[in-house]
Amino acid sequence: MQRYVAANPLNQFVTNPSDAWLGIVAGGYDMLQVLDALRVLELLVPLEGLVDLDAERARLDKEIKRVEGEQEKSETKLAKFSDKVPPAVIEQERVRLVDWNNQLAGLREQRAKL
Repeated sequence: MQRYVAANPLNQFVTNPSDAWLGIVAGGYDMLQVLDALRVLELLVPLEGLVDLDAERARLDKEIKRVEGEQEKSETKLAKFSDKVPPAVIEQERVRLVDWNNQLAGLREQRAKL
């Protein structure tokens, strides 16, 4: 049996999450304080047996290839743009390239964790 630990806004650790809520209610905290406390809550759930890791790796590999293709398209467009292309269009494509790079980095990070 796993033991879960929750923290209330007073940074007091309790083993029963309902005790943490009782502490929040009894302490007279408003909703913003409660949400602020939850913002730092990190819940770790073991995925073993819940997720097919081979299928998830295959899905990520497929998505990585798709995003790499989009990234290459953006790079090619930017390289081929001439002086006649409006600056707004160039900036839009640069933003897209940054987005593709960020998405690709995230996917690779996820893949590495598996």
